[in-house]
Amino acid sequence: MIKNIAALLILVFVSIPVDASEPPHPGDSHHYVFIDGMLGELSGGNFLHFVEYFENTQYGMSIHRPSSYADLEENAESITKHINSLPTSKPIVVVAHSRGAAELLLALTKKPTLSSKNNISQFVLVQGAYEGSPLANMSQKTVQAWCKRFVRFSKSLCKMSDKMSSAIRTMIPEVTRKLFQDSIRKLSALEMEIISRKVSFVRS
Repeated sequence: MIKNIAALLILVFVSIPVDASEPPHPGDSHHYVFIDGMLGELSGGNFLHFVEYFENTQYGMSIHRPSSYADLEENAESITKHINSLPTSKPIVVVAHSRGAAELLLALTKKPTLSSKNNISQFVLVQGAYEGSPLANMSQKTVQAWCKRFVRFSKSLCKMSDKMSSAIRTMIPEVTRKLFQDSIRKLSALEMEIISRKVSFVRS
């Protein structure tokens, strides 16, 4: 059994032949959707610097910030609803980061029809937390102590750790891997190919 979910994703999606003869050509008519990771709605997120740039162009843009209190499956459903609510008048590029990227991929594997929507040009998953986080293995008490030690993290995180227990639980590596393995196992070969044609994985 493959325990490394990143390797599993490469085997399942990246290795599937893709016809790249007509790659997407983003233009002024595109709408860009940015999906934040953990604590995005509390810290302002990682995509704020894009706002000023997009305000000075003809590109459309929006930022979706999944709840830091919800688990991966709940946020995957939230992302699905958000994508389905987007206007269909222009091509859409969806860019997700960290936990948001994992939640987007989970949404795609649970609802493969998302990737076949005609108005979606590309899904770009940046530094996805497909392996969960080692920090999630820490007890709530340890998380509290860890938060107080590193000043770069907001003190409010310590106060909210108990409220975030459901979200933290699904980020435990073993739990995250099982979520993806179970979801991917249900996909047909055609569904996996359809997803692979529109998903790009980015690591740094």
